[in-house]
Amino acid sequence: MREHFDVVVCGSGPAGFSAAYYAARNGADTLLVEKNGSLGGMLTTGHMGVFCGYASCGLYKEICETIGQRLAPGLLGQVAYDIEEMRQFLFAKVEESGMALLLTAFATGVEKRDGSIDRLQVHAKEGMLKLSADVYIDATGDGDVAAFAGEEYSLGREGDGKFQPMSLMFSVAGVDTDRFGNPKDPQKRAALSAKLQEYVHHGDVPYPAGHVILIQGCGKGNIKVNCTNVIDLDGTKSEDLTSAEMQCRKQLAGLVRFLRNEAEGFENCYVAGSGDMIGVRSSRHIKGRYVLNEKDISEGRVFDDWAVSQAKYVWGTHNLYGPIGGDSQEKSRQSPFGRLPHDKLYTIPFRSLRPAKTDNLLLAGRCISGTFLAHSNYRVMPICMAMGQGAGTAAAMAVKTGCRLDDLDIREVQETLVQQGVEPPHAESAGSRASEGI
Repeated sequence: MREHFDVVVCGSGPAGFSAAYYAARNGADTLLVEKNGSLGGMLTTGHMGVFCGYASCGLYKEICETIGQRLAPGLLGQVAYDIEEMRQFLFAKVEESGMALLLTAFATGVEKRDGSIDRLQVHAKEGMLKLSADVYIDATGDGDVAAFAGEEYSLGREGDGKFQPMSLMFSVAGVDTDRFGNPKDPQKRAALSAKLQEYVHHGDVPYPAGHVILIQGCGKGNIKVNCTNVIDLDGTKSEDLTSAEMQCRKQLAGLVRFLRNEAEGFENCYVAGSGDMIGVRSSRHIKGRYVLNEKDISEGRVFDDWAVSQAKYVWGTHNLYGPIGGDSQEKSRQSPFGRLPHDKLYTIPFRSLRPAKTDNLLLAGRCISGTFLAHSNYRVMPICMAMGQGAGTAAAMAVKTGCRLDDLDIREVQETLVQQGVEPPHAESAGSRASEGI
């Protein structure tokens, strides 16, 4: 392994893979570092299998046009994909772009000098490596690199530090989907959620499972299940991640029994697969040069220095107190704006991808600079992929021109993004259907 690269990206989830792909495509000598033995993060290892939300991103558009299967019409209609096919797609893109790749390795610290990262400490199978780069991109989800670099951050929600619940995605097969009907039917979902709370109350399904989100997967009879739930755990702590994994695994068997008993068409369902990593919705929010807030999103604000164009999702804040906790005031606090009007596409500024103190570091993914509620909207995979495209393109252009990120001409970055398939703000987009929070 060489010691120096133009760009080093930590994390190969939707944001990190997109960042590395576009950094390499734009001519930067790029290394992608991933803690798991496979690419994709929640795309693959997390067993998602479905995109929710929307953002204008070249790579996301290509996925939708090749291996994606649209499940519903409209701008926010969900798009399913086969997880194994996605793995193959990502590895093919590594070779196509020419990026270097290091799996089973993760960042454990940094060495800083004069306000910049001098070297990144990475633990690999053979021990600790020290890597240097002109630009680093933190796409770890939890903002690990930024935290190592001494950046300020908040954990969870402002004021009380409450986290969104973690979940373990799994899928069931053998479902008679014709009998069950539309998994997104709100009345059906509400009835099942109420019945599940009875199961939890009587101990038939371990607390705090309590919400029911069922999504049509790839192939007849395959349903993606988002019903496991753990609360009050910190995704930046290995001990809490271990507890989350164990709690969700315990819930899984009871949830399958619940579906067999209560969901029409699920009588013969069985587990077809589950995530190899827990899904962490929220952890660190790095305090950057601009803190994106919920008003920016609800008003569809267009920033002059946009790095993400045309993003959209619902307020995806799950119950922070479990199926029995919380009250009407708390629910109002979690989603004060309801669902966004269909014409409210918003942008994310480059400043929100810039941490406050570290000159040669960019953020991409759910750890960017934003409020807790804003994060519940931008944390989904298409929007994270768009952040990665913005960060990777900006990093490559800074290296190419030999300038600091502070001196980068953001308009040239935006022009390049448009050339790479990103629609500029306010370009017309068809559709208005909202997808369910996942």
